Amino acid sequence: MGDRNMGMRGARGRLNRRRMLSGVAVGGAGLVFAACGGGGKQNSGGSGGGASNLASTTTTGNPGVAAKDQQPVRGGHLTFAIGGDPPNFDMHGNSTYMVNHLMAPVYNQLIQFDPAKGDELPDTIIGDLASTWEQSGDGLTYTFKLRDGVKFHDGKPFSSGDVKASIERMMNPPKGVVSPRRDSLQVISKVETPDPLTVVLGMSRPAPSLLPILAQGWMSIYSEKDIADGFDFKLKTNGTGPFRLKEYLRGNRLNYEPYENYHVKGQPYLGSMTCFIIREAQAQMAAFQTGELLFNTLFNPTDVKTLEAAMKNRMVVQRKDGFGFSTINFGSGAIWRDERVRRAVSMAMDRENGIALVDEGEAKVGGYVSPSGMWSLTEQELRAIPGYGLVTDKTTADAKALLSAAGVKDGHEATILTRQGAGNEKLSLFIKDAAAKIGLNLKLQVLEDGPAYDALNSRNFDLAPWGHAIALDDPDAIFAEFYINQAPRNYSELSSPEVDDLFVKQSQTLDQKQRIALVKDMQKKALPL
Repeated sequence: MGDRNMGMRGARGRLNRRRMLSGVAVGGAGLVFAACGGGGKQNSGGSGGGASNLASTTTTGNPGVAAKDQQPVRGGHLTFAIGGDPPNFDMHGNSTYMVNHLMAPVYNQLIQFDPAKGDELPDTIIGDLASTWEQSGDGLTYTFKLRDGVKFHDGKPFSSGDVKASIERMMNPPKGVVSPRRDSLQVISKVETPDPLTVVLGMSRPAPSLLPILAQGWMSIYSEKDIADGFDFKLKTNGTGPFRLKEYLRGNRLNYEPYENYHVKGQPYLGSMTCFIIREAQAQMAAFQTGELLFNTLFNPTDVKTLEAAMKNRMVVQRKDGFGFSTINFGSGAIWRDERVRRAVSMAMDRENGIALVDEGEAKVGGYVSPSGMWSLTEQELRAIPGYGLVTDKTTADAKALLSAAGVKDGHEATILTRQGAGNEKLSLFIKDAAAKIGLNLKLQVLEDGPAYDALNSRNFDLAPWGHAIALDDPDAIFAEFYINQAPRNYSELSSPEVDDLFVKQSQTLDQKQRIALVKDMQKKALPL
């Protein structure tokens, strides 16, 4: 529908927001901590919320000991890496981990998933800037009581007006900002602030997914005054979080310092942090082995095995399936508007082979939701959908016949918009080789992250393979962001009225069994389009 899902799910998960600092991994390759050298203790400490977010305290005298077996030690300097420069700093207008990871320590949210629990489930939601909340019996009103004494980094006090302005900014973003979570919040009909420490959300209908959506790591609370004054959130930061962004040297690093007036008493534990910008995997591995990096989430499974063999008990690896997936987004050209062409491309993709080549076996075939979650289709149901069965000589011939019927000549040329980076380029090369077998001649157009996102958001592409990650395995969050009509990340700008109607119906169904049935029906209607 909005894209052609490649079904490679699970290996592209990223740490979302505070979990980066809590020691909970959300990636196929997992989360890696290195033991230090030189005799001194290296400590990674808590970041935010009311929970203690100790990550790890590995030491030379006791290498490889898990965080749960040690106590936090104040101070220390944490170093980690990302694979490129962030497009900008605006959490409301981005969807890449390169922004989420970097801004997580700077901002707070209204509520959050408990970093210590490790799962994004409704029963793991805790307060962040909200201390308590309650829902009315009809599900149409949510009342949040806020923490008192919270201040922004510029010294101004936090109040309910900041929550109202932030939610409304995500619902109705200013010119030049694309809000990926916009449609997920449209069920909110009004935001009221009866006093400085109370926020009341009025709903247009019941929404069982509202609290999980608000708990996603992107829902940063900005200053109402900053929003009103046109503060450039793309270039500057001003949050209530445990760290300030002290310095950004493009192409090199970001330095963070603790916020001395952070509202959680005794936190953060860390004395400082540095995030290095390192594009090449080999350079990341070298920096990790020498101790320049103490923490990294970007290694692929092969790299992790190599490091484990070389470093042995001087490192700790944590693994957990993530909510990531690979897709092909279709451009606005007439050829890609034809359902037969999109289906032919899907049928050409050997997803099992793609998982082996692109994700080194660390993924599963899935649809629009996590294949391990309660919303997913069974394997038998999924395999019955064109493109999700095994690729054979017959399916290849059928795909060629679909292209011919659509008037696409053998050898048709097109470009593949590709983000620079080994993983992204591997995905594009896999798609290029698979498409060649049905007569499509695709050429890679490799761009750095910023220009690539610009091309994607402006719909300036033929095909755009993309590795996405989501913070929440819930159909409201996923479909509202990617697959319904005019969804902000529906980069193909394709939709179905039948699917849109099913989306609204399941979204307000409070009985979970009924909702699961509707979600499965919605997927069966959406995946073949």
